[in-house]
Amino acid sequence: MGKSFAFLLVNLCATSAVSFEGGIYSGLQVNIREDLDTGGCREVLENLQSVLNASSWKLHSLTGGRAWFRDVTIVLPTTWRERACQPGRKIVTKQTIVSKADLMVTRNHPTFGSQPWTLQAKICRGGGERVNVPSSFLDFNSSDLSDRSAKFVKEWAKYRYGVFEESGFPDDPVYPPVYLEGNLTVVNGGCVGKTEVFCPLRSPYNRIAPTKQNILCGGRSAWETIFDGDDLREVEGVDDSGNRQVYTLEQQESISQTPGGDSIRDTTFRYVEPAETNFVLVLDISSTMEQANRWTNVKKALFRFIQLLDEGSTLSIVIFGETASLVLPPTIVTEEKREGLHGRIPRRVMETNQSCVQCGLKLAADTLRKSGGNVVLISGTAADVQISTSIVDEIRASSIQLFTVSYNLDKQPDMPQLINYSTFYAVHMADANPLSSLMESLLDILNQGNANKNVVQKLYESHHSTHEFEDNFYIEEDLRTDIMVTLAIDDEQKIEFFEVSDPSGRKNIFSKFEDGLVIFKFTGHSEPGIWSYRTKLYSDAELPAEKMTVDVLAKGSQNSVTVSAFSNFMKDQTTAPIIFAKVEKGHQAVLNANVTARVAGADVSIEIRLQDGGMGYPDVTRGDGIYSAYVPAFSELGGALTVKVTATDDDKSFTSRIETTQLNQQCCGSRINYKNNEPTGKFRRYTAGPTIFSSLISVDGADVSPPSRISDLKIIETNSSSLQVLLSWSAPGGDYDHGQASRYQIRCHTDPLYLNETNFEDKSILVHPPQPLPMLPYGEVQNSFAGVPWTNEVFYYAVAAFDESGNRGAVSNFVAAYIQEQTTTTTTTTT
Repeated sequence: MGKSFAFLLVNLCATSAVSFEGGIYSGLQVNIREDLDTGGCREVLENLQSVLNASSWKLHSLTGGRAWFRDVTIVLPTTWRERACQPGRKIVTKQTIVSKADLMVTRNHPTFGSQPWTLQAKICRGGGERVNVPSSFLDFNSSDLSDRSAKFVKEWAKYRYGVFEESGFPDDPVYPPVYLEGNLTVVNGGCVGKTEVFCPLRSPYNRIAPTKQNILCGGRSAWETIFDGDDLREVEGVDDSGNRQVYTLEQQESISQTPGGDSIRDTTFRYVEPAETNFVLVLDISSTMEQANRWTNVKKALFRFIQLLDEGSTLSIVIFGETASLVLPPTIVTEEKREGLHGRIPRRVMETNQSCVQCGLKLAADTLRKSGGNVVLISGTAADVQISTSIVDEIRASSIQLFTVSYNLDKQPDMPQLINYSTFYAVHMADANPLSSLMESLLDILNQGNANKNVVQKLYESHHSTHEFEDNFYIEEDLRTDIMVTLAIDDEQKIEFFEVSDPSGRKNIFSKFEDGLVIFKFTGHSEPGIWSYRTKLYSDAELPAEKMTVDVLAKGSQNSVTVSAFSNFMKDQTTAPIIFAKVEKGHQAVLNANVTARVAGADVSIEIRLQDGGMGYPDVTRGDGIYSAYVPAFSELGGALTVKVTATDDDKSFTSRIETTQLNQQCCGSRINYKNNEPTGKFRRYTAGPTIFSSLISVDGADVSPPSRISDLKIIETNSSSLQVLLSWSAPGGDYDHGQASRYQIRCHTDPLYLNETNFEDKSILVHPPQPLPMLPYGEVQNSFAGVPWTNEVFYYAVAAFDESGNRGAVSNFVAAYIQEQTTTTTTTTT
């Protein structure tokens, strides 16, 4: 067995602006979807305020005075700018929006109807992606306000604290409505009776029930999980070693219930309209950027980045070596200015190897202090650079979103002040095509910076190493605006011709040449269908060392398929990281897509299939449009692992059409049930994913990745005569959710405590199946008979999977079996 490993994950997505201090939540952001009708819009806003204010008071009560909402920002869509939709007696200001929405006011959901629901990709305590509140949920009488606020508080708890439902779901294969406890059929729930939000903290709690909360949170109730989280865990102090000392749950109940700071009052609301986006490029021009064509590639990638900026947005450029200077003050982007803006980037780097990253960030923060916006740092400086706390505080206070692209991330960045506030992207010099990786990273940065606008999607790419090549690409009906076709080469002077033809056969030969890029830009709507291109290099031109790349970008309508990627950012991560990809069409989840991720270290890469299985390890809910996968240890060097996600329709993907009558089911069990499904049509997407930093790796390539946890163990048959039960579960992988396991251990005991992670292999009873089990691939149904030691007593069973190296996966959920002794009647005959 090799060494164990640990990972630190760095956030990819735009982060929430919510802060928590002294019992106060501040900065909660509500976005209203652009396609919502304006009818009744003012009533929606008034009722939204009422629900959030009532929810604040209810949250304060339920947490014993530990939390409430002080202020909320509501971002109005452009369609609601007419006078009838303006909030009464409220001032609406313009502001650059850089944080993600915590709450989204939406249309009704095909399954959940008018019920609010939380999109949750991560397992216990990981938090959610957003709370979705249908506008029809905000149409109610005053007598319904208490019920509405209770529902919102529950969804807030899922979003903020990463908890789940404490009851079963109809027809759910993992979290059923009832289950067997021995020979008794029991309603699946953590507690008995109706609860307002979750099972009361001081009431008896069923830790064995196969609820989503129990299975994903280790048998801990929602309130236990909430009060043991970072927000509501009471801090007693810091010991001599600097360790954080916290109260136990029992101690929390005996202390004062009201935190320090402001006392609770009604929530205040601020209304804003999104202003145009601001970007500041912070460019390292020290001599480290001259290595391996770094600066050449940066100039090429930034040329296309500037071409993609929306007209009306603002661009600034800061350069730094030993000191920093502003070479382009905030300038509004117009079509005529684009090449001139790129011209402000220095043609060459400086001779000094000194690089004051802090100087560049300080000047960028000063530039955006009043307006907020996005800072894009591109650097080749070593990863142990130090950033002062004051700079980080200034960035946070100025509504600035920070992105860092680094050529020198061979280890976890020693930037503790920035680790929670920056999105990191690594560019490996061992990458077969570092320019392509850099352009993909900048495209993802552009989309995150333009969070409230239609994103630019990459729909095609190919790589070539011949003097002549040609190919076709498909332009979709819903993704055909501002098409950009780019050919990247080391020297554009080698190209004899590069032409693009639309579906009608019209050839386009007038392209832009700049710094090794050849770009066709088709402004406005273009013809959908099959396009083609042809390229020829001069016969005497030397083929480039790196393959030439052709890719196609486009913007889409509200109904286009979009793909974005993110990771599970957790402090002190000791288990495998998880990659997520969200695939949506018109804000509806896309099911049955084929989603893969190429994960690359400095030495080797692997391809991973992302699943939408809903088994909880790692995919939380099937049918939510989020695909996920663990990243097993594979690199001997560790350091930065780059991720590139590809998603295709695979000729079978679909989404669900919203009907006038929805199911109004509760969210969310292991899967979301849809009807009225519609094919998505043909699509292909490419996007950059999260950069993951591995601090420990396996020695000599040893396998240190165990199988994933089994979460759906169940008894499907009981044989009283042979004292056996038939167990069933979904097969885990051999390396988490990849491959297949090598063997299983089935164990039982009369006390479930002896089946937990600590006691499983030492104190429980090993059960030998009557015949060897066939090892099936991940996700397939595995069955096995298991003997019951004796009658008239309840036995609990659990299963754990092992791989070929002996790594054991986590212990499964528990099931209980009971076989009553069969009595026989003896008849005595006298003569």
